[in-house]
Amino acid sequence: MHCIGIDLGTTNSLVSYWDDVEGKVKLIPNEFGETLTPSVVGFTKDHEILVGKAAKEMLVSDPERTFREFKRDMGTETKYRAGMKSYLPEELSSFVLRQLKEDAEKYFKEPVEEAVISVPAYFTDKQRCATRLAGQLAGLKVKRIINEPSAAALAYHVDKMADHAIYLISDFGGGTLDISIVEVFDNIVEIRAVAGDNKLGGKDFNDAITELFCEQNGLNKKKLSAEQLELLYKEAEDFKILLSEQDEVEKTIDFEKKQLRLHLTTAQLKKQASFVFRRMLEPIQKAVTMSEFSIADIDQVILVGGSSKMPLVQEFMESVFKGKVKIDKNPDEIVALGVGTAVGIKERKIGIKDMLLSDICPFSLGTAVSDGSFSVHIEKNAILPYSKTRYYTTVRDDQTSISFPIYQGENLIAEANELLTKIDIEIPAKPAGKVQVMVTFSYDINGIFDIDIQCMDNDVKVHKSMMAGNMGMSEEEVTERKEELNRLKLKNDMQMKSNYLLYRANRMYQEAGEKVKGIIAEETKKYRYFQEKEVDPKLRRESIVKFTMLLDMLENDKETINADSFFDDNKDLQ
Repeated sequence: MHCIGIDLGTTNSLVSYWDDVEGKVKLIPNEFGETLTPSVVGFTKDHEILVGKAAKEMLVSDPERTFREFKRDMGTETKYRAGMKSYLPEELSSFVLRQLKEDAEKYFKEPVEEAVISVPAYFTDKQRCATRLAGQLAGLKVKRIINEPSAAALAYHVDKMADHAIYLISDFGGGTLDISIVEVFDNIVEIRAVAGDNKLGGKDFNDAITELFCEQNGLNKKKLSAEQLELLYKEAEDFKILLSEQDEVEKTIDFEKKQLRLHLTTAQLKKQASFVFRRMLEPIQKAVTMSEFSIADIDQVILVGGSSKMPLVQEFMESVFKGKVKIDKNPDEIVALGVGTAVGIKERKIGIKDMLLSDICPFSLGTAVSDGSFSVHIEKNAILPYSKTRYYTTVRDDQTSISFPIYQGENLIAEANELLTKIDIEIPAKPAGKVQVMVTFSYDINGIFDIDIQCMDNDVKVHKSMMAGNMGMSEEEVTERKEELNRLKLKNDMQMKSNYLLYRANRMYQEAGEKVKGIIAEETKKYRYFQEKEVDPKLRRESIVKFTMLLDMLENDKETINADSFFDDNKDLQ
């Protein structure tokens, strides 16, 4: 039975495993033969689910039934409505996990039941719990939750790192930024400090470009339909990618029977998205300060995550850490490779079994005391596993119970932090200060947070685990919800590819000029006939190949102008 490693990303997700034969991590391809699966979920009108590339194309034509970036809302009560049904973020994530699980099962040709899943280092307990629940709903036993920068550090230590060094890992993805300070020596990877921003990522660059496009073309963003906005977001993402290869781009798109242009330079984007870089500074400063190292102590800065591909991001990091920045050629894959390595360590695989990855508690954990202050049991950045006991007494005569609200956060005032739960314990009625209660907090390497409270005077005990992985749901409720979601079928490989091409053709049709519109409409009609009427699977597969080649050709011929020779430097916004 295989255990897989999953990088459940905001923008893209990947699945990996430890290969015994070759003694290294490998990535598992999806139905398109690609390792990156877009973290997008769409619901067709016939109540089937599209996940990944096909769903991403569906965003333009049916944005009301297609969802992305839901990872940002994990652990919240946010609802995503598709038709008559609503889904929580962890339920949408479960569809992505189920697709990755099925990809792995096709690859191994046998069932997969266990997984190690990565999360942003700055994820709260509720968000980690929601991730575990997503795994359960997808039919996976989540053996461990691992921090994304920790996974990246592990992958680097195995393949590239020195015997002893201090590294800053910047994991900048589509929706989150994680900063970790890591010390490595011998076979040990020790996380010294983490900080981050769960609401900052490549999406913010896309939003900034979309705003600029609207400004340059006199569009009122608030009056645009969901379909029009998704089309602009798609173009913004393309612009971002082009600006990773050249300093200046001008592009024409057909928008509501009008030809609109956007001229964008690296300098313009730098100004338009300056807020992103200002926000990046805060977690960098926090992580360095909490680690008790100085910038001079850091040997190398390693950039991972898809947004690290952007030259502007690289330039910004180089301005902070001069001469220390290292950019991996495949920053999208590093976390997934690290999670696969963690799988190898967990399963005691030869060549990796002696590795040790320590992790830390991302937030302080404690309870409120009578004056409202925060009594901390486990300090932020405490190395896991960690356990601490503190003793409390009554403050009023004849109390018959004590209430312990459990908080997570860094504020001195307890109520200003995030309330995780509340535990009451019965005590004997005695004068104030005469009853003693022992409270023990334990946090293990798998992120399981246990609270044990015992009254020393009557031996009453209360135990609560905060990371059971079910977000307050009973096992029966989890099973019931899992069965309900499983009744929604994922499209099979051929259906997924067929739907992907139809949604892609529809999106290209909306962007195209009249001549190309005619070609797409005619060829789509032929393609639909083969997919809906033809019974011979071979002919259906051939039509997929031919239609793919046609769309590739049309998209490659799409007008993209490198404006370097048309505009003077003094027209850049400084």
